Amino acid sequence: MDEVLLRWIYDFSEAAWWDQTMFFFSSWGYKLAILFILISLVWKQTRWTGFAGMAALVLGLTLSQVLRWLFPRERPFMVFETVEELLPKEATASFPSEQGITIGVFMIVLWQFGGAWRWIGIVLGMLVMVSRVYVGHHYVSDVLVGAALGILCFMIFHKMIVKRRKAL
Repeated sequence: MDEVLLRWIYDFSEAAWWDQTMFFFSSWGYKLAILFILISLVWKQTRWTGFAGMAALVLGLTLSQVLRWLFPRERPFMVFETVEELLPKEATASFPSEQGITIGVFMIVLWQFGGAWRWIGIVLGMLVMVSRVYVGHHYVSDVLVGAALGILCFMIFHKMIVKRRKAL
């Protein structure tokens, strides 16, 4: 199933404008997500959510290193001759996607803000995750597991913060 979804997403690489869009989201999406989480630390009403987000990033990215060591999965461009890396990438393990972790945290942080932020987070998050598959760096399961790990890490820290704040 992973290969079928990979090839389906990868086969959209016919239009130059779409290539450029995917290059942007793959290269800059997760960096802008981290910046947004950092900015959420500035405002008092979003500060605790931002703290939970940053802690979740640290934990999630640490866990990803352990998982990559336990499950050293080759990247699609290393496995399939017909999949080219559309952006340069070193030949490291692909599972789980660190950008997926970052985007999972980003989406759940925006979900906490409520309203239109929820849909902005989902749409931008999906674009980044699809872009990682599109450029040949990840399988769909890499980014989905990464996002789920990021969300889980956030929920752990968010619950701890809420519990601590109620105790005060």
